[in-house]
Amino acid sequence: MLKAGVIGCGGRGRAHAQGYQLSPEVEIVACADPIDDSRGAFIDQFEVERGVRRLPGDVGERGPRFCQCLYLDSPAYRNDRRCRK
Repeated sequence: MLKAGVIGCGGRGRAHAQGYQLSPEVEIVACADPIDDSRGAFIDQFEVERGVRRLPGDVGERGPRFCQCLYLDSPAYRNDRRCRK
């Protein structure tokens, strides 16, 4: 089972999450979005066990141990320099 995280819980992030749900080999275990309503709706819709507001301090340092893959869909101006490497 591949444990996936989604960064950016808007329309595109939800569309990718719907695609992940089609595979019995993928479980969405985490999400990140600075907008509380978007993050909360994503958690409810996809039954995600962990949702955080900020990537670098919350998921970024623990993400590699918690998730095996991360899908990043956030506006470029919100991407941390470490995510662009």
